Amino acid sequence: MPMITRGRKRKSTSDDESNALTPSKPSSKRRIIASTSPWRSSRVAATATPTPTPTPNKPTNTTATTVKPKKKTGSTTIRIPPRQQQQQLQPKQQLDTASKSSETARFQVNEERHKKRVKGVHTKRGHSTSSKHSEQQQQRKRKRQQDNDKEHHSSSTQDDSDKILRTFGNKLTEAEAKTKRGTPTDTDKHRFDRSSNVMSKIHQNAESAPTDMPKIEKIRIGNYLIKTWFVAPYPEEYSQYPTLFFCEFCLKYMHSEFVAGRHKRKCPFRHPPGDEIYRDGAISIFEVDGRKNKIYCQNLCLLGKMFIDHKTLYYDVEPFLFYVMTEVDDTGCHLVGYFSKEKRSVMNYNVSCILTLPVHQRKGYGQYLIDFSYLLTKKEETTGSPEKPLSNLGLLSYRKYWKTTIFKELDRQDTPVSIEELSHRTAMTVDDVITTLELLGMLKEKNETNQYYLQVDHDIIRQHLKQIDHRGYPEVDPVKLTWTPYALSRDRLAALTNPETTTTTTTTTTPAQSSNEPTPR
Repeated sequence: MPMITRGRKRKSTSDDESNALTPSKPSSKRRIIASTSPWRSSRVAATATPTPTPTPNKPTNTTATTVKPKKKTGSTTIRIPPRQQQQQLQPKQQLDTASKSSETARFQVNEERHKKRVKGVHTKRGHSTSSKHSEQQQQRKRKRQQDNDKEHHSSSTQDDSDKILRTFGNKLTEAEAKTKRGTPTDTDKHRFDRSSNVMSKIHQNAESAPTDMPKIEKIRIGNYLIKTWFVAPYPEEYSQYPTLFFCEFCLKYMHSEFVAGRHKRKCPFRHPPGDEIYRDGAISIFEVDGRKNKIYCQNLCLLGKMFIDHKTLYYDVEPFLFYVMTEVDDTGCHLVGYFSKEKRSVMNYNVSCILTLPVHQRKGYGQYLIDFSYLLTKKEETTGSPEKPLSNLGLLSYRKYWKTTIFKELDRQDTPVSIEELSHRTAMTVDDVITTLELLGMLKEKNETNQYYLQVDHDIIRQHLKQIDHRGYPEVDPVKLTWTPYALSRDRLAALTNPETTTTTTTTTTPAQSSNEPTPR
């Protein structure tokens, strides 16, 4: 196919070779260059000059459709009309569009392949990470299972010992021994709100009430709920509660019924600490040393302060002995009352403090304790008197006892008797004997001569004793007492009598001292 070029025409061997074309000015219109490419030649319809006659040496097999241009002298350029130019350009534009679309389609295919490849890599990585995570979880599970097996194996050997410790020697059940309380229930919240309301009312009443009003209104000891009479100096955290709970054996005080119930199950005591020195039927009396059992004696004094107005001793209990009276049954020895006395009294006091619980009053136990204190004084072969001042009830009780005791002695006396002899028989001091006789109206003065005599009316004495016997109150039996007086060394006695001066001296013994005084131990 002949080439259409601008400028000079290729030389040919035809007869037209002599008519060489002169170069012309380049046209402003676009020229179409025909190519030998088959796909392009099929689409592009180009106009050209008449094909020269091929030479015999160079035959051609291609044919082309030619458009006859207008003859123009002096120019070999082919001008394409605008309409034909548009028709000529359309196949190329379609070609460019097709090529672009094919490139776009190829790019999209490549991009989709890349995405699939990347997605496959991610899925492989995801599978690998998930498999690693699952393996780690399985390893943790196996490790936890091994740890649990080890703990179970190690704890199985200690179950019995732990159970014994939790249940206080199998005294409690597993349910009772549980101390862990979970999340508060609605019942717990209701009880808390109710108790807070009660406490707010108590605080309001305490602020408006006088200072001498007791904050602790009631105490629970054993099976009895007792109202208090006076204020006791309990710790602040216990004084704010309206009711205190006591263990009747060790006298531990608690502010909660729940705590008191748990303490009752595990309390090892069933009687007061100390020595039992007297037993008569269901009545038993124990001697407790304040130095050896300090906590018990302090609790006993605090309990007594709730019912004794003039009591001032609470914590300094070492110089005292406490004699605790109890009622004995199958469950133990239950507190009835007590009295205390100094180990060595300078004023010959045989009772420092005496108390009978209100629930056991009017049973003769107060007179019983007073009679027992004078029995100990008789064993010591001295006379004694209660420490002054006495409370109102204490004074009434002692006057009643002194009256009955003197009436018993005078009822057995047929001959004249002196006041000193009555004091020696009853272990009462002379002052107490004289005071009692004056109150009974039996001590008479003889004609203002400072001489006195006793005027005894046996009918009144017998009538009084008959009333006492009719009540059937228990009486002390001296034979059933097993007790020796408390003995102190000289150093201990000096420390008690003169606590400010502690002497450690070396004594030089003279012959008179060595023969009359024993060597101090």
